[in-house]
Amino acid sequence: GNLILADSNYEVLTLLRSHRDDAKGFAIMARHPYPIHTIRLRQAVSQEQLEAALESADEKQTLRGALNMSLPYGPAVADHCILAAGLSPQQQLKAKPLGPDQRQGLLAAVQAWEKWLDDCEDQAPKGYITYRRADEPKRGKKQSAEAPITPAQPIPASPAPDPGQPSGTNPSELAKKLEGIVYEDFDPLLLKQNEGLQKLEFETYDAALDEFYARIEGQQVERNQSQQEKAALAKLDRIKLDQGKRADDLERDAAEAESKAALIEYNLEAVDGAINAVREALASGLDWRELGQMIKAERRAGNPVAGLIDSLALDKNKITVVLENFLDEEVADDEAMTRPATKVELDLDFNAYANARIHYEKRKQHIVKQQKTVDANEKALKAAEKKAQQQLSQVRTKTAIQHVRKPLWFEKFNWFVTSENYLVISGRDAQQNELIVKRYLK
Repeated sequence: GNLILADSNYEVLTLLRSHRDDAKGFAIMARHPYPIHTIRLRQAVSQEQLEAALESADEKQTLRGALNMSLPYGPAVADHCILAAGLSPQQQLKAKPLGPDQRQGLLAAVQAWEKWLDDCEDQAPKGYITYRRADEPKRGKKQSAEAPITPAQPIPASPAPDPGQPSGTNPSELAKKLEGIVYEDFDPLLLKQNEGLQKLEFETYDAALDEFYARIEGQQVERNQSQQEKAALAKLDRIKLDQGKRADDLERDAAEAESKAALIEYNLEAVDGAINAVREALASGLDWRELGQMIKAERRAGNPVAGLIDSLALDKNKITVVLENFLDEEVADDEAMTRPATKVELDLDFNAYANARIHYEKRKQHIVKQQKTVDANEKALKAAEKKAQQQLSQVRTKTAIQHVRKPLWFEKFNWFVTSENYLVISGRDAQQNELIVKRYLK
């Protein structure tokens, strides 16, 4: 966008943004004539112009693209007119050209828009702000078009009475009405593509603009605050989850060690038989590889001792056996009979009882470690909660500070910024003029 000040001969005196387009042969800058020949004047669209725009559409051009080229109002207005005519902006004109009735309907929609624009010269249009609830996701154009129509809710631009707006709304009622609302866009009329969105209605478009820009910055700050608070709480939840998982793992390891010790005790003879068989084979000088092959052969032959042995770890002097996971008195229990067997590691240097004691010792170690972990977790969790509360406090304090912007030093004077980015100030009275001379003119 730009703002240009020109004299009666359209020579640019000053402007916000200089622009040069060598391809089109014009430049917009100070002390240059404004390129009037590039101005696209607002003229009523005739049926011939509309027909020409539709007929000139190429293979890939949509109805939106063709109409946007004919109207000097932008794609949003083009969509509005197309939807008002009951058509789709995405319709491919070459693949599916418009019929006579559709063309007449589109022309009528464009003429209705132009009539509304003409009426704005005599009467200021109303203003509309589209919004969503803070807990709702931001909706795209397709979702907006498909959403149910929500009637606009009229509210004043500010709590104070205004001649051009309805009165009777006090500050507390207005704050309650706007609580949890996030502004998204503003328009001087209800565009068809926005009918499915929630809206606030204002008496004038100026009032809608004032309200939108007065609150949008604060809403952005509130959204940032909410995101930072969620991040801090999510981090605390991850710490709780991680610490809980560590304690649960140690508890599970302790229960597993106890279960393995009990299984050895309930299968003492079988465990001793497996340990002694491997010992005797090794003492006879049998090679480790040959021992493994022999156990496989005996297992296939139905030897119960070989059937217990699952694997060998002779480099560690250990073997792993498979023991049934049910108690003697539960043999008749169908559920106990279908439980999976458990693999238990045995040390060949010890008998069955000694191996059971080893697993009981592991259980004790896991319990002690679990208790230490729980105690450490409580301290760490308290520290994490304290840090999270500090972060939340800092976020809320910063947000509160941002809501009240500190005026800049020059705002107490009359001031403006030139297009060359110079600050110009003047006193509001004689006393301020003296202050400017004494303090700032050197």
